[in-house]
Amino acid sequence: MKAPASSSPSVLCETGNWRIGKRWVHRPPVILMAEDDLADQELVRRALAGQRCELRIVPDGVELIEYLKNSTDPDAAGRTPLPDIILLDLNMPRKDGRQALREIRGMGKG
Repeated sequence: MKAPASSSPSVLCETGNWRIGKRWVHRPPVILMAEDDLADQELVRRALAGQRCELRIVPDGVELIEYLKNSTDPDAAGRTPLPDIILLDLNMPRKDGRQALREIRGMGKG
């Protein structure tokens, strides 16, 4: 059965499948948020309350990179699922969002 088309990046269709980008998966999306501000973390938690997704939060760019290096395919039974979506704060301690983004872009190379 073909899943219905949607204009939003992630939607739950009638069959229980999620569209994430151009692919369909049989599980809720994993969202990884890199944010040091507790109020902003709570704001996102509340915004996503009741939604079928898994929210993971790391406090800075260093822990974001460590999370990504230790993550596995989200469809696998791993305890650190590779995120489908990353919410990235640009101003964080230790390693800011811009530095982390440069490092993430380089992870797939070489």
